[in-house]
Amino acid sequence: MDLIRILKAVMTVLIIVVFLFLLFSAYEHYRMTVSTAGLIDATGAIANDLVLNDLALQEGGAKVAYVIDPGRITSLSFSKLIASENFGYRVRISSTETEWSAGGEAPEGRETCSIVLPVVLFENFRHVPGKMEVVVWRA
Repeated sequence: MDLIRILKAVMTVLIIVVFLFLLFSAYEHYRMTVSTAGLIDATGAIANDLVLNDLALQEGGAKVAYVIDPGRITSLSFSKLIASENFGYRVRISSTETEWSAGGEAPEGRETCSIVLPVVLFENFRHVPGKMEVVVWRA
């Protein structure tokens, strides 16, 4: 009788330990997922801000969305504050003829997220197809 009681107690403790281990493991996975989702959202927000505002071509006082003026890449700060978090980023703009790149590298070991957008570049007074790649990390 005592042996059965001891085995039941050991099994109960074992089940509780396994349950707690699974609970903590799921919480760590949840935190990683939320952190990754925040980085993805920030990447989209920074890329949109670049093509709609910071790098957009200005014609007649109005900004032309998704038409990039590559000459404005040097005026970027390469840091954005989004939802009280600071993000660093790097931009690479390329066409079939030329490529512009600016911004620093992500610190070693930091998670990064990147997005590539099709854009139109205004170079040599003509519109040419191109792409813009933005790599974002938490600063």
